[in-house]
Formats: sequence, structure tokens, C-alpha cells
Amino acid sequence: MCGIFGNITNNPSKIDVSSVNILGIYNIERGKQSCGLTWDGEIQHGIDKDKLYIDFIKNRSIKPKYFPTIFGHTRQASAGNLITVDNAHPFGYGVSKDGNSFEFTFVHNGTLKNHKELAKKYGIETSV
Repeated sequence: MCGIFGNITNNPSKIDVSSVNILGIYNIERGKQSCGLTWDGEIQHGIDKDKLYIDFIKNRSIKPKYFPTIFGHTRQASAGNLITVDNAHPFGYGVSKDGNSFEFTFVHNGTLKNHKELAKKYGIETSV
């Protein structure tokens, strides 16, 4: 099973990144194939040499500015066993108004087999 963790507050400056990182480190045992974080519509992934969360956070600046939410994922694949950015989590759909981030970001714990059908149903562009 994968690991899902994060922090939500009422103000982006109150996000406790240290606590999020501690939760990410605790979740390494739940997923050792890849990891990632999302904040402010941006998604960053750890694969290859930084696939473990503890390596992923080294020398990485994590500072939400716009939205009071940050969440992450440590992945242990149940489907899509190739470890690539395309199947790492978090993942995003749609393009934000500024064109620099995603409109929606997600993580899940399990196998989502109908993501293309759901995206089509709700008019969301997909890249995978």
C-alpha cells in the first residue's frame, strides 16, 4: 500500500513543512518506488536516485505561497509497475489559468482503472 500524507491550514504561511516531511519519512515503508509532493498547483516527483522521500527532500525548497494545502505520496505500485514521472504521484489534470501549474492535483491509494473515462466525462485533458 502507498502512503498519503499532508497538511491543510487556513493560511499558506502556516503550513508546517517540517511535519509534512516527517510524515513523508514515516511513509517510506509504505512506498519505496517513487514519491512526490504537490503545493500551489505544482507537482514535484522523486524517482531514481531520489525515489525515497528522505532523499527527495534534500536540498529542495518547499514553500507554499498561494494555497494552504500541501500533500504527498510514497508509491508502492499495484499497476503501472514502470517507475516513471507519468505514473508517480501526485498527478495532475487540466492547466491552470496562468498556464504554469495544474488545475487539479490528486493522489490515491489503490488502482484507478478508469481515469481516462473519468477525465473524458468531466472534460479534463489528460497526458497519460
